[in-house]
Amino acid sequence: MNEKRMKKLGTWNLVALILTSIGAVFSLVGLPGVLFPNKAAYVEMGGEELYNQVNSWAYKVPSVIGVIVSVMFAALFFVAYKQIKAGKLPNKLIYFLNIGYFVLSLILQQFVFHTVSTASLSSINDSEMSGIVSEVVAVASVVGIVFATLLHLPQVMCLIQIFKLEGSTQENQN
Repeated sequence: MNEKRMKKLGTWNLVALILTSIGAVFSLVGLPGVLFPNKAAYVEMGGEELYNQVNSWAYKVPSVIGVIVSVMFAALFFVAYKQIKAGKLPNKLIYFLNIGYFVLSLILQQFVFHTVSTASLSSINDSEMSGIVSEVVAVASVVGIVFATLLHLPQVMCLIQIFKLEGSTQENQN
């Protein structure tokens, strides 16, 4: 039974490793666009104010931190995968930290997204168009949250498997 659970843990950890690695690669690829935004595109979308928001340190610093954290979690999941292959249980803290960082970044992203979208909406003069854009922004926000949550399901499954393995180990010792 424990071998079966270890195999499930290894599979879920591998899925988490792959998804986190893909996210880290996309973060690295997108970093130049965050650090050096295209002024003409942002001015056309939402005016000079939108460009100034996107070009501010308050926008760039969290993005750089996000890239560093993504790479760090990919490395930690790789270490955990090696531990699982060696028959050892990885530390639960890795998964808890990843989920905690996800929740914190989701809250911060929604705040920043709301601020940027509010600035963009204020530049639209037509109230009917502004309402439609506002609804589209709300739907996109909800879809993004659901999709991001599904991408963190493997970390939750790893925690479940670790807790089950720890429980069965304690039962065998008694």
